[in-house]
Amino acid sequence: MIDGFTSVQIAREAARRRGNGKGRESEPAPHDTQTLSPRIGARVKHTALPDRHPIFCYECRYEFVLTGLLRRTICPRCRTELDAETVIVDHPFVGARLRTIGHVHVRSGVVLEGVTVTAGTLLVEGDVRRSRIHCRALHVGPGGQIDPAQVACVNLVVRESAVFRPQTPVRCETVELRGTLEGHVLAERVWIRAGGTAVGHVHTAHLVVEEGGGLRASIRATPNGWALDTAQAEHQNGTHHDNGKTRTRKRA
Repeated sequence: MIDGFTSVQIAREAARRRGNGKGRESEPAPHDTQTLSPRIGARVKHTALPDRHPIFCYECRYEFVLTGLLRRTICPRCRTELDAETVIVDHPFVGARLRTIGHVHVRSGVVLEGVTVTAGTLLVEGDVRRSRIHCRALHVGPGGQIDPAQVACVNLVVRESAVFRPQTPVRCETVELRGTLEGHVLAERVWIRAGGTAVGHVHTAHLVVEEGGGLRASIRATPNGWALDTAQAEHQNGTHHDNGKTRTRKRA
């Protein structure tokens, strides 16, 4: 890989050599190429691609990807202006609403009660009670408490040193355990990282346990059985998820 600055330097060097040759264009000698090669390699350290941010609109639930710096954007479907600010909850919230395509951080010792939260990433280190959560990624940190039944998320991450004991089954596409999860997990993919532990029951299509990970659970591995179990549980509870929207069916 040659960056733009190095390309300009090579062009200038070639022009200088042509000038020394009194206007006669000639191909660089083999030893000239060898002389330039170390200089080119010395300049190229590394290349980086811009960040890609998966985003869902909190108005119409449309999902899209934004590349580059994430600050504020507009939904390409409903044209709603979406705020990407980071919200840090360090004091009790009651009966409020938080909406952002960025991050929400519920700090340790904070009680979040009766709140509707829509976020790109939600980090819970406090206590979230009787709230409705819709996020792409839910991170449970040390001391974090939240009921999975009130959460609609794609990815769940239990962070290092965290012990998560949900009272209801965890249902999402991906579960990544860097800490300990004790309960019932239904996911398409379960990753148990080094230092992570799963205790209870795991129903998944793909299970990966890294060296240093722990597993003390009954395992049920089926191609799509976890999704069927999720649909069956939602049917029994009278709920249905449709493109991120949760609907409750009234019983007669």
